[in-house]
Amino acid sequence: MLIGFDRNSNLLEIMYNIRKDGTYNIFHAMKCRKEFYHYAEENGWYV
Repeated sequence: MLIGFDRNSNLLEIMYNIRKDGTYNIFHAMKCRKEFYHYAEENGWYV
């Protein structure tokens, strides 16, 4: 899982896998749930 931002700077939970050729396959993204905010805060992002 990756925590990232959408175009409006809203936090997202992003699920992905890495293919054999080294590219990323993103297969799920949704609004970040509060129980994952600590990951963003650990990186200095204001939540």
